[in-house]
Amino acid sequence: MAEELQQLKKEIDTRDRIIAQLKTSQNGNQNSGGASSHWNPETLKEKAKRVVHLAREQAELHRRKADLELDQLKKEIRKLKEEKTNLIQ
Repeated sequence: MAEELQQLKKEIDTRDRIIAQLKTSQNGNQNSGGASSHWNPETLKEKAKRVVHLAREQAELHRRKADLELDQLKKEIRKLKEEKTNLIQ
C-alpha cells in the first residue's frame, strides 16, 4: 500500500513537471512575438484556403502533363507495333 502511494506521488510529480514545462514553453512562444502568434483564426482559414487552392491547381497541372505524356507514349507504342508488323510481313 505504501509503495503504491509512493508510485502515485512520483507519477503526480512527473506530470506536474511536464505541465510546468508545457506552460513555460507556451509562455515563451507567446512572448516570442512571432508573426504566427498574431494571426487570428479567420486569417489562418484564408491562408489555408489559398494553400489548398494552389495545391489543387498544381495537381491539375501535373495531371494534364501526365495525360499528355501518356498519349505520347501510346502513339509511340502504336508506331512500334506498326513497324513490327511491317517488318514481320
